[in-house]
Amino acid sequence: MVIFMTCGIYLLKFTGTDKVYVGQSVNIEYRYKKHIQSLKRGSSNYKLQQAFKEFGTPELSILVETGKKDLNDCENEAIQIFNSVDYGFNIAEYADIHSEGEDNPASK
Repeated sequence: MVIFMTCGIYLLKFTGTDKVYVGQSVNIEYRYKKHIQSLKRGSSNYKLQQAFKEFGTPELSILVETGKKDLNDCENEAIQIFNSVDYGFNIAEYADIHSEGEDNPASK
């Protein structure tokens, strides 16, 4: 059994739209599985959840492989390039924003 552990930036793409979700992980393949589990449970961010209801399961696309120390910078650049907050499924403008409770954009 081969276990992949790709560190880098990824996109979630839904068939039927050109909008994307930009994410980062030290293990993209595992993170994708967690996204699918969250979508099926109904606990993803509101934009992803709506896209899942409308378009079904997203496909994973690895955008760039990078070292752990460059993840935030690379994700921030990809969020800007794809305009994935205003025209996509990201809710946070920056990769290093981690808020909880009512301050978390996913809760709105």
